[in-house]
Amino acid sequence: ADMKKLLVGITWREHPTSNPKYSRVDLDLTVNIYDENMKKLDYCSYTHLTCHGCVHSGDITSAPYNKGGAREDVVITLNELPKGRFNTHHIRQYIQVY
Repeated sequence: ADMKKLLVGITWREHPTSNPKYSRVDLDLTVNIYDENMKKLDYCSYTHLTCHGCVHSGDITSAPYNKGGAREDVVITLNELPKGRFNTHHIRQYIQVY
């Protein structure tokens, strides 16, 4: 089977703890899947790690400078996205900051 995949993700790194601007940063990646009328069909996030055609890497809650930061990803397998009556037409990535 021809499994075309798309990788979306975010990478971040906090200031070193010795920097006066240091604070813990928690970014969260979410992917929403919509039909042609922008009706949400499904989503993949740190609270919902798998859905039709998507797998989330998991929740990373800090990105220490001395460890090179952090990354969250969603792997999207295009031929596994919802099909049929409610075809996937739009995929939206968004990031929340805590």
